Amino acid sequence: MRKEITKLIELLVAQNRMAPEELASALGISSRTMRSYVNQANEELQGFASIIKHRGTDYELIVDDKDRFDAFQKARHIAAQTAKPSSPAERVDFLISNLLQRNDWITLEELSEMLFVSKSALSTDIKLVEKEISKFHLSILKRPYYGIKVEGSELNRRVCIANQVLKKLGAQGILEGGNFQLNRISSVVEQVIEADGYRINPAAHQNLIIHIAIALSRIANNCYVPLTEENLSSIKNNAGYATAQKIAHEIEEQFQVSLPEEEVAYIAIHLAGKQSLSEAGQEDSLVISDEAWSIVQQMIEVIWSAYRFDFRNDLELQMNLARHVVPLSVRLQYNMTVNNPLLKDIKTRFSLAYSMAIDACSVLSDYFKTTVSDDEIGFVALAFALALERRKTEAPKKNILVVCASGAGSARLLEWRVRDAFGPYINTIQLCDVTKIDCVDFTGIDYVFSTVPINKALPVPIRQVSNFLDASDISSMQSVFHDEKLSADELSDFFSSDLFFSHLDFATKEEVIDYLCEQATQKLSLPKEFKASVYERENAAQTSFGNNVAMPHPMNAMSSKSAVVVGVLDKSVDWNANAVQAVFLVCIAKDKDWRLQSFFRTFSHFLISDQAIQELIQNQTFEEFLSSLKNTQ
Repeated sequence: MRKEITKLIELLVAQNRMAPEELASALGISSRTMRSYVNQANEELQGFASIIKHRGTDYELIVDDKDRFDAFQKARHIAAQTAKPSSPAERVDFLISNLLQRNDWITLEELSEMLFVSKSALSTDIKLVEKEISKFHLSILKRPYYGIKVEGSELNRRVCIANQVLKKLGAQGILEGGNFQLNRISSVVEQVIEADGYRINPAAHQNLIIHIAIALSRIANNCYVPLTEENLSSIKNNAGYATAQKIAHEIEEQFQVSLPEEEVAYIAIHLAGKQSLSEAGQEDSLVISDEAWSIVQQMIEVIWSAYRFDFRNDLELQMNLARHVVPLSVRLQYNMTVNNPLLKDIKTRFSLAYSMAIDACSVLSDYFKTTVSDDEIGFVALAFALALERRKTEAPKKNILVVCASGAGSARLLEWRVRDAFGPYINTIQLCDVTKIDCVDFTGIDYVFSTVPINKALPVPIRQVSNFLDASDISSMQSVFHDEKLSADELSDFFSSDLFFSHLDFATKEEVIDYLCEQATQKLSLPKEFKASVYERENAAQTSFGNNVAMPHPMNAMSSKSAVVVGVLDKSVDWNANAVQAVFLVCIAKDKDWRLQSFFRTFSHFLISDQAIQELIQNQTFEEFLSSLKNTQ
């Protein structure tokens, strides 16, 4: 039977009667095509049932022989269930779905016959199944003479089922498929959350109803979510529990089922975990706990330690992260998954923000003792991307040191000229006699303006100006107060031929890291704990984000100068499930480096350029690498 005809019958089985336009819309066809489908369906039904159209009104399914119709439905269901997957990937998906749905044992012989594959091929498939479901804290239990079955909590089993459904069809695709059970659940959820003022976006809404549909399916098989009294009590105290109760009550009425309080709590958990996905610009009523605020402060400190980007005074970023962490903590605690449809674009367009998010999420992984998914990292990356974009338009105020040699009066005059010309961009101005420059603490200083030559290295950039700050001085100093790209020479200063290694031949990422760390330690005089810190960072979260690129770095800044060690391989290595052929080991100066923010922003353009990375892999010369780097600014 054609799937379109099957779908037509399913719709009328679910609804019994449907208006022509409603039926045509659900099938995605014209009225004329629908009439043809009805004729074909009636031929399939062979007289024991028929689809009739009432004059001027609805189509209706009339069943004349219930036994024959039930047998027809059963045969159709079996046929759908026994459609054989053809590729290894399809077999793995089939096995996961089959094993997750059943509670009993099944032998390898039965599975082998079901899939028409050898036991050896099946054993390989089972290993892949084990690897996939382990992400959800599930495992395959094996017992002689019994066979195999999935072992793990009911909650994790449902999350895994939902992941399979979303991976295969997508939440939007499921609803567009005309499944009236899902549409009925959707209608219930939409009405309740609107009445309660609960805000979740369409993607989160669809994810929620899928979980409710799975819950109903599992309950039909007498499989319930067990929760401890402590967890249950905690969930009941959540503001969303009352909304979950209303949804549960309506579901009970619509589907004639009974939901125990654990299943109500299950709905509440999912409601709480969806709030961070509210529409952009909407305010929510999430209460930011001391716990969430503390986690955010740690995330900000990690970024400062690793990148020397100072977000410690960025209250907007911290609030955005805190609002996200509250529901994210629920998802991590209960191993819930979310789909991030923007993930690929985020990795491509906001590579620096995504890299920061990977580091920041290591705090969450450590705190909740679980792995943060790429999808979740992507949502966190958006918060950092917004903060970075804001920095482009909101020039951060600078702390200036004015150095003179002609007396306090002229120094004071220069101070007022600087403040008059650049007042909106100035935080503080300090005055200093050139003879006392060695006594200055440069910790809070961004730039030095000096009327006399300073013949010694300082940790911040120096601008020599005239005593009275004339028009040419003001023009040349514009870049100081605007976050512009680095010049070609400034960018090149982060790289050297001594730290460029081509045609490397290694089999694993560990071999690559070991080699580059050894070279960096020798040539940059790094402390012996440098490599251990790089591995600590690597174990905390992945450093590869597609495009054949990995960017490992230590947990903390520990170099005397900022530099990048470049390694290019002839053959790619597996780097946390990503193929990597170009590796950039970033070493950040432990002292303040005024160029870092501009460097990262500029360098990120190179990292996301497919053309630039492919040219590097093909040519593998330092000169051409620098040329390509400068051209991608």
